[in-house]
Amino acid sequence: MFELRSCMARPKKDAYHHGNLKEAMVNTAINMISEEGISALSLRKLAKEVGVSATAAYNHFEDKDALLVAIKSEAFDRFHLYITTYCPGSDDPEEHLRCLARAYLSFGVEFPDVYWLMTNIKVNPERFTAEDAESAVRSEKYLHETVQKIILKNGGEPCEFNTSLGSLVCWSFVHGLTQLVLSGTISAAVNCNDWPSEFSLDSEGKRAEILESALDFMMAGIINHLSK
Repeated sequence: MFELRSCMARPKKDAYHHGNLKEAMVNTAINMISEEGISALSLRKLAKEVGVSATAAYNHFEDKDALLVAIKSEAFDRFHLYITTYCPGSDDPEEHLRCLARAYLSFGVEFPDVYWLMTNIKVNPERFTAEDAESAVRSEKYLHETVQKIILKNGGEPCEFNTSLGSLVCWSFVHGLTQLVLSGTISAAVNCNDWPSEFSLDSEGKRAEILESALDFMMAGIINHLSK
C-alpha cells in the first residue's frame, strides 16, 4: 500500500523542533478534522493539541482561514505526490491518461479524508501565496499536458481551448465517479434500482473493471471530438 508520509497518525507533542512547528500543526489539524469535523477546529485548540502556546500558533497562522489555506495546500501536495508516484510517465499519452484516472480514484478511496480536504474546503483565493497556488494547479497541469499530447497524437489542433475542454471532461468524469463511489450512491443504485451487480464497486477489482470500461467511452469522445 502507498505510504503517504505516514501522516495520518498524530505527532507526539514533543515530536517537533524549531523549524517544523508549522508542518506539525498542519498535520495535526488534518487529523483533528478527520476525527472531529472542520467546525471543531480552532487555532487555540490546535495549539493545545500540539503542545505549544496559542501565541506560537498565531505566529504561524494569523487566523483560522490562513490555517485552512495551509491545510488545503498540503492536501494538494499529498495528492500530487501520490499521482506522480502512481504514474511516473509513459510514452503513450492515452495510457498515461488512463493511469491518472486510476490514480485519482485510488487516492480518493485510499485517503478519503485528505481527498475531502482537497476538494471541499472553501478558502478565499486571495489568501493563497504563490506557493499555495502552485500546489493547487500543478496536478491539473499534469493532466493538461497529457490531454494536449493525446490531441497531437491523433492529428488534432491542441489549442488552449481544446486542451482545456479535454481536461475538463477528464477531470469531471473521474471526480464525479470518485464522489459516487465514496458516497455509496452507485452501490445504492445496485441495491435499490436493479443495476447489474458489477456496478456495486465494493472491491478494487470491480472498481477497476468499471473504470476501464468508462474510460473507453471517455477516451473515444475526446479523440473523436478534439482530433477532428
